[in-house]
Amino acid sequence: MRTITITTILLGLLASPGFAPAGTNDVPRKVQEGLERFEAGQFKEASEAFDQAGDLKPDDPRILFDQACAKAAAGETDPAVELLTKAAVTENAALAARCHYNLGLIAAQKAKTRLGEKPEEAEPAARTEALEDLARAVAHWRDCLASEPDHADARHNIELVRSWTRAMQQTWKDRDRQKLRDSMKLPEYLKWLEEQQRTLRKSTKELEPVPKSPKQHLAVHRATLAQRDLRDETEPLKAKIAQGLTAPPAPAGVPGTCNMPGGACSMPAAAPAPAIPPEEKEKAIKLLGGLADSMGQSMQTAAEHLTEQSLPEAVTQQADAIEKVDQIGTVLTPYPDLVHRAVAKQEGLVKDVKSSQSGGTGVSPVSSQGESQKNEANVMIDAPSPPAPLPKGEASLDGTSTEKAVDLPETAWDQRFVERWTPVLVAKAKQGLKNLPPAPEKKDKEADPNEPAAPGATGVSPAQGQGEDKHWQDASATQDASKEETKKPVDPQQAAAEATQKQQEDLRKSMEKAIELGPKIHELTAAAARDLDEERPDEALPKQEEALRLLREIAEPLKQPNQNQCQNKQQNQDKNKQDQKDKDKNKDNKNQDQKNNQDKKDQDKNKDDKKDQNKDKQDPGKDQQDKTSPPSAGQDQQKQKPEEQKAQQRQVQPRDLSKEQAKALMRQVQQRQREKEKADKALRLYMSRPAQVDKDW
Repeated sequence: MRTITITTILLGLLASPGFAPAGTNDVPRKVQEGLERFEAGQFKEASEAFDQAGDLKPDDPRILFDQACAKAAAGETDPAVELLTKAAVTENAALAARCHYNLGLIAAQKAKTRLGEKPEEAEPAARTEALEDLARAVAHWRDCLASEPDHADARHNIELVRSWTRAMQQTWKDRDRQKLRDSMKLPEYLKWLEEQQRTLRKSTKELEPVPKSPKQHLAVHRATLAQRDLRDETEPLKAKIAQGLTAPPAPAGVPGTCNMPGGACSMPAAAPAPAIPPEEKEKAIKLLGGLADSMGQSMQTAAEHLTEQSLPEAVTQQADAIEKVDQIGTVLTPYPDLVHRAVAKQEGLVKDVKSSQSGGTGVSPVSSQGESQKNEANVMIDAPSPPAPLPKGEASLDGTSTEKAVDLPETAWDQRFVERWTPVLVAKAKQGLKNLPPAPEKKDKEADPNEPAAPGATGVSPAQGQGEDKHWQDASATQDASKEETKKPVDPQQAAAEATQKQQEDLRKSMEKAIELGPKIHELTAAAARDLDEERPDEALPKQEEALRLLREIAEPLKQPNQNQCQNKQQNQDKNKQDQKDKDKNKDNKNQDQKNNQDKKDQDKNKDDKKDQNKDKQDPGKDQQDKTSPPSAGQDQQKQKPEEQKAQQRQVQPRDLSKEQAKALMRQVQQRQREKEKADKALRLYMSRPAQVDKDW
């Protein structure tokens, strides 16, 4: 593909046959000066000369044209566009053609500036603005041809811009598609492919009852282009499959992290899978590559049916492509994620059938069922979008309403996905049990009479027969021993080993449940799909609900441990944040109390000083009298009165004693607790050794 640059369509101002200033003899001196300056490359001085000529004759389109040319050459594009637009409104067809031609050149130059030196690497916003500029340029050149049909440069530039735009749009689309592929791993890429094909199939189904019309033909054409774009993903999918199978497997999740859709915690790979022989990898790559080729063929056939307006046949081929993508994803999905996926899908199906029983409307024929259709709003980057479904109750292309009930055959088609997943789930569970290490042997605690019972176990305690108080003390001693044990530093390696062992046991339980319940789930989902095909939702719903209950039973051991870790981690974080807020609040309150007390003291002091100053003003000889004569009882009382009032004011002021009381009570409680722990410890040493703590409880 030859890359066409915009430079080839932008002629220089002097070299352009239509971009030279037109002379005039109306104001010969100024116009002649402007022409000389322009030819000498002094565009700013030329612009000033033409402006002076325009002041003498402002409505002359030839002078306006000369002014615009000089300003455009000087880099003042906005004033030049304004002047050319005014000059184009003239009865002189040749001058009008030259105005529109130059306007097209200015618009094309703006597009080139927006895209930069490497237009293929331009950002989406710059692309959009540049394409708008090029559209304006083409419009001006068309106006030029309308005034002067033989303008060869305008006709050449129109064709050149068209070719360049098509080539560059394809380049942008290819780069964006590749960037999107690189950003997604194989599971995400498969999910994206399925969502895109489901969206396109839904749009095609909605076009089936629409009568043929220009609008309907346009919608089908857009769907055809989108289907061909999806077909082009066949080879990239095969490359990702080969890359994914040759790369080392990554764990499905990490303990304590939430990486599943909706925040659910994924079960980590409790035991690494054994190394796959190279010949087995090649066999798997060939098998999955064959499924990818089959998917691409179905998409190609669907595009051909769309071209021929055979919409029902296109829908059938699109469904086959979705099933092929799902088969690839089912093989590559780890066991825990496949379990969660089946649960989410079955929940959506049960919800849809319940909606059909309650008479609910407003769900499109291809309803969003299960986890795989939650993100159907995604659109393909820079690809012609398929016709978007109309909102509920809105008139369609033929004027009818699109409000419909749940399509039970469509729900039956989706139910068969869970039916196909179940045997794969059982096979993955059997293989997973082979890869897991053997379960640890359980110790028989009753065999050793000297082995103390775990906390909470029943039996004869060492303090039996010594009264209820003694029994309570033993229970307290056991609890305190447990607290002391938890306070001891935990070995990270030991904790990780215990967590891994616990996860392995949970995974083992889930796999054993899957092997036990899988055949029943397969039978229930197959029967429910048959009932839905025959539009018997009342008979299908109980089977669907029973299948969902069994799937949840399989998923329960997988999600519980890590969900608790996620929840506990989040709760601890929230608690720490709240504690920090309370601590900061208490600190602020304490500082505020200290500040208020200091302010009150300062106010009382200022008040006393002011009273003393007033007394001195009222009795200036009082100081002398106080020095020469002893104070009387009345004077002593008068002197003590301000202090008494001050003390009374302090007593009247409310005091916040709750904090002091709380601190005192807390100190008392802590002291009593320490004394109690000391006494309990001595009692335990005297009575018997503490019971052993089981770390897994």
